[in-house]
Amino acid sequence: MVWFEETRSLINAYICCFKYPVQFNLERNIMNYLLDYLKLTLLKAFNINSATVRLAGYTVHFGSLPQLKLLFKEIFVRENYKFDTSSRPYIIDGGANIGLAVLYFKKQFPEAQIVAFEPNPESFRCLKLNIEVNQISGVEIHNAALSGVAGMISFYTSSDMRIADIGASAVKKHVHHYHSSKGEVIENKVESKALSPFIDKQVDLLKLDIEGSEGGVFNEISDKFHLINHSVMEYHYHFRDDENRLSDIISTLEKNDHAYTISLLAKTDEVKRVNGYMINSRKMELKAP
Repeated sequence: MVWFEETRSLINAYICCFKYPVQFNLERNIMNYLLDYLKLTLLKAFNINSATVRLAGYTVHFGSLPQLKLLFKEIFVRENYKFDTSSRPYIIDGGANIGLAVLYFKKQFPEAQIVAFEPNPESFRCLKLNIEVNQISGVEIHNAALSGVAGMISFYTSSDMRIADIGASAVKKHVHHYHSSKGEVIENKVESKALSPFIDKQVDLLKLDIEGSEGGVFNEISDKFHLINHSVMEYHYHFRDDENRLSDIISTLEKNDHAYTISLLAKTDEVKRVNGYMINSRKMELKAP
């Protein structure tokens, strides 16, 4: 059984952490995160239904246990959004979903100032609850999309989506790609905001997970990208979209002296199975010649 094998590997990882604590960076609570991930694995395996769970010292409200498990693994266990900065960073979180990344940032930097955007009403409800219940301060939240334009826009879900689903998108083709054979694509109207007004000072981290709208946002903030020190984003690619080209995003990074890495969102040896990338960038400290 898949869950049994995963549980066994997690227990082995925990034992390794206990035997070799220095190598496994215990100051970042990795042992506790592994135990929390094990808890999520067991809850899913035994189909235990709940709307809340204790993770990383927080009470977390969520809509979908499988998606919570995936997000917790990416954000807390793998630390996909880990970066080095000052003790009081300014962070922009585009596509905050239920707020797990916000909780991670606050765990690392309690004094951080965070602005978070989430257009899906169900996800936003959980995001708001998670901030209120855990008494998190210094976070400004917006029930709005980031898409490169301000105003009301179309926002798509599917009849087969889970509550607070991570796959909702302002790009119809993106939802259709994943859900056309499973459910009916549904058009909704949500508010969209331009990001550039929020880049009015140095941004320590720009995090984007906005399901196919990355190119539009990068184009809208291109004149202010020099104020961004780090960026991390998921770039989704399933079809040709001239408004969301990877080359344009890379061009913006290079014009603003950002070094970057690109890795696969999902491990595969077949090019035809590639559906997106994780792009991580940092502004270089250029020395005078």
